[in-house]
Amino acid sequence: MLKITTTIVLFLIGMLTQAQVSENRTITDFSKIEVKNGIALSYSNDPIPSAKVESGSNENLSNIVMEVKNGTLKIYTADQNPVNDVTVYVHNHGINAFSASSKATITLPQIVETRSMDIRLATGAKFTGIVKASATTTVNVSDDAVFNGLIETGRLSGNFTGNASVVLAGKVYEAFLYANNNAIISARNLDTENTAIFASEAAALNIHAGSNMSLNISDTAKVTYSGTPKSVKYSEGALATIKDKSKDGLSAN
Repeated sequence: MLKITTTIVLFLIGMLTQAQVSENRTITDFSKIEVKNGIALSYSNDPIPSAKVESGSNENLSNIVMEVKNGTLKIYTADQNPVNDVTVYVHNHGINAFSASSKATITLPQIVETRSMDIRLATGAKFTGIVKASATTTVNVSDDAVFNGLIETGRLSGNFTGNASVVLAGKVYEAFLYANNNAIISARNLDTENTAIFASEAAALNIHAGSNMSLNISDTAKVTYSGTPKSVKYSEGALATIKDKSKDGLSAN
C-alpha cells in the first residue's frame, strides 16, 4: 500500500512540475503592447524591461513570439493558432497603449500611470485594470470584446460596438461615449463633470450623470442615467427611451 501511495504522489508531483514550464525572454524598451491569439498578458510597472512566458508545455513556449517593432511589443503565436494556457508576464515603464484581439486577455495587477492611454480590444479580447492618465484616455471595444476598468483622466473617449461589453468606473472631467450595434455599457460608477452620449443600433447604456449631459440617441438605443445633472440635452426625434432614475423614471421617446 505504501509503495502504491508513493507512486501516486510522485506521479502527481511530476504532473504539477510539467504544468509549470516557464522561460525568460529578453526584450528592448517599448511604449505600446499588442497581444493576440488567446495569450494572457499580465503587465506591471518596472524601470527595467523584462518578460517571462509560462505555459503547460514546452511546445507552447516555443510557439510564442515576442518582438519589438517601432516601439510596440508584439506578442503572438508563430503559427497564428489560438492558445489557452499561455501567460506572459511583462514589466516595463512608460506604457501608453494596449491592444488585444482574438480572445487575448490583458490584466494590470498594479495601477498604470501615464499622461495618455489608448486601449483597443477586438474579437473577444478582455481587459481588466486601473489606469490613471493625466491628460486623455481612449478606449475602443468591438466584436464581443470585454472591458472592465477604472479610469482616472481628464478626457475620456470611448467607442463601443459589435456586442461589446463594457464596465467603466473612476473619475473623469469630460467623457465622450459612442455606442452602437448591441454594445452594453455600465458606467454607474464613473464620475464625470461633462458627458456626451452618442448611442444607436440597440446599444444600451447605464450611466451616472455629472453636471452637464448631452444625449444623442437613435435606432432603438437605450440610455438610463442616475444623478442630478444641472443640464440635460438630447437630440430631437430620438427613438430611444431616456430614463432619469433621479426623477422617478421620467422618460422621453
